[in-house]
This record gives sequence, C-alpha cells and structure tokens, in this order.
Amino acid sequence: MTGTGVLTAVERRGGTGTALRGVVTLVLLMGPAVQAAEVLNPSFETTYMGTPYPRTLPQNWYHVDHASFNSHCNNSWSTDGIMSVALLSRINKAVNPGDYQNFYQYVDLTGIGAIKFDVRLQALPSGAFEHFEAAFLVDGVALWTQNTAGLYLDQQVNVSAMTGYHCIEMRNRAVDAGTFPQTAYWTQWDNLRLIERPKVVPATITLDPGTLYLHCPGKWIVCYIELPAGYDVNNIDEATVTLQDIPAYQGKEGWGKPSCNKSKIVDHDGNGLEERIVRFDLNAVQAIVQPPEAIVIVKGSLADKTPFEGAATIKVVDKLAEMKAGLDALKARLQDMRGKCNDEKHGRWDIKDVRDKAKDEGEHKDKDDKGARKR
Repeated sequence: MTGTGVLTAVERRGGTGTALRGVVTLVLLMGPAVQAAEVLNPSFETTYMGTPYPRTLPQNWYHVDHASFNSHCNNSWSTDGIMSVALLSRINKAVNPGDYQNFYQYVDLTGIGAIKFDVRLQALPSGAFEHFEAAFLVDGVALWTQNTAGLYLDQQVNVSAMTGYHCIEMRNRAVDAGTFPQTAYWTQWDNLRLIERPKVVPATITLDPGTLYLHCPGKWIVCYIELPAGYDVNNIDEATVTLQDIPAYQGKEGWGKPSCNKSKIVDHDGNGLEERIVRFDLNAVQAIVQPPEAIVIVKGSLADKTPFEGAATIKVVDKLAEMKAGLDALKARLQDMRGKCNDEKHGRWDIKDVRDKAKDEGEHKDKDDKGARKR
C-alpha cells in the first residue's frame, strides 16, 4: 500500500475537518490498509522508496505531502526497533498556520481504550523548537499536541468511546506564518500501541438498607458505587446504571439526574475511595428478590463507554410469609393436639366397656355358682 499527495495540505483551524488544496491522489488498497484492532508497521521498520523527491517511507501508512515539509523514516532516534518516522519543516520554505504534512492509517478501534506512542521534538541543526507543533489526531480531531522541544514517551490518547474504523494520524503542522531560514523543525514518532480497554471495570456495591423487608412501605433503596483507584465515580453515566435491569431513578428530584453533583459523591465506607450514590425504586427491587437473601448485579458505563459491574448480597425478610408460616404451624399443632385428645377420649370409653363387660360376666358366674349349690 502506498499513498502519495501533491502538494499542499491545509487544516481549517476553526473546525474538526480538513481541506486539501491542490490535487491529492491516494492509492487505497483497503485490504492491507484497514486492519481490525491492529496498527500495521507501528514502529516503521518496514519501508519502501517513495516519491516525490525519493525518500524512505513506511509501509502501510498513507501520507499527504506539502511543499514546505518533508517526511521519511530514519534511524537517528527510536524507542522500538531501529527506525522511527520523521515529519519536518523544510528550511527557508514559507508556511501559513495550519499547513502540515502527515502519515495516517485506518484502524478498527473497537474494544480499544487508548493509543500510546513516543515522540521527539527538536530544532535542527540547533535552537528552540518553535513555530510548529506535533499533533496526534483521530478522524481529523487533534487529541494530543505538543510544541516544546523534548522527548515524550508513552503519550496516550483516549479512544475508548470509539468503535469501528477510524483514521489515526500524526502531523507536523505550522502554528505561525513565516519563512524560517537555517532551521528545520522535526517531529519524530515511534512505537504506536493499541491499549485494550478493560472488558468490565469491577465495582464495589453497597446497598442501604442492607436488609430488605418485603411488603414494608418505603420509596428508595440507596446504592453506593465504588470504582477501583484510577477510575473517577464522577464519570459514571447514571442514565446507564441498572440493578438487575431496574434503571436508577431519573426524574424530577434534584438528585435524580444523569449528571453528577457534590450531593452524589461520598466516602460511605471511609476507605479513602469515593462512591457515587444512585437510587432504585424500592417496590421494584422488592418484587424481584426472595428470602433469605439475594445477590443482585449493579452495572453501567462511564462517560467514555467503559463498562463497570459489581454484585451485592442483600438479606431479605418477608414478615407476612413468616406470620403465615407461624399461623400454619400453630394450626397444625392445634390439629395435632385435638387429634390426641380425641384418641384419649375414645380410649377411656373402651376401658369402661371392658369393665362393664367384666362386671356382667362376674355376676353371671355368681348366679351360676349359687344355682349349682342348690342342686
């Protein structure tokens, strides 16, 4: 894949788009040029001889040239491998603000949280770096800029809210108008890396009340969401928060808004990490849990679309069910006692019958004995 540009590229400083002056011819070989979750040739080690003015260029990268700039791969500095790519102004060539030269590539950023890279800015042969700036852009929007000489390692731009294919781009662009004799302003780039965003940020969930009494009146169950160090609970998008698919309350109450305010941020457990407060409809939660306890999942997203999720165990008490069970047990006990009483009563009548029968038999025997003596 190659890309060539002739001769001028100009950025519209007031917007997010770009405009190309002159004729620009791009040879877009979309097979190797568009990659899923991968930057091709990220350290610029693979090169080819490009035009105009023959120079070593990086494979898999498109470029737009400007008559007042130059660009090429070289081994004067690198952080990964032996090569880096340079974008530099040409000595004694006039520029206007927004003029630039670049390298760019289309990359699938689905699942990517950030792009990291290393940059060096310097003026050659000597002097301060000025009149130009290094810029890293995605879809024509500058997400990182620097205009001071120095070495900038592990620089990072956040792309976690992006999915699908996007244009990532490195530029050296003019910020001042002028012709700058005897000095070239270099930006050198190396070691681009895609950093996957976490699949799910683990959250610590605390519910209040911690014991839920079914059928008892109430309005809210309060939820405290704590994120690990490095994540800001102020960035939770409350409109995405759910408890077992029950949405966090959003309504006319002052605290019932997706945006954050001071009343929603506390350190409930006193561990030094802030929690975000959200509320859920108590009746809705009561309807989905059963005694003796329930594990519920609370999840949502940050403003940059990073998901978070956590679980909490809540004790569940059903007083009505307990009372009914107690009544049922009492009824069973009374029934059992009644049965025993009947059995005992029936047993006493049986004994009386036996005694009466024995008495009758004894009387008949006495009569028989007397009759026998008389005879």
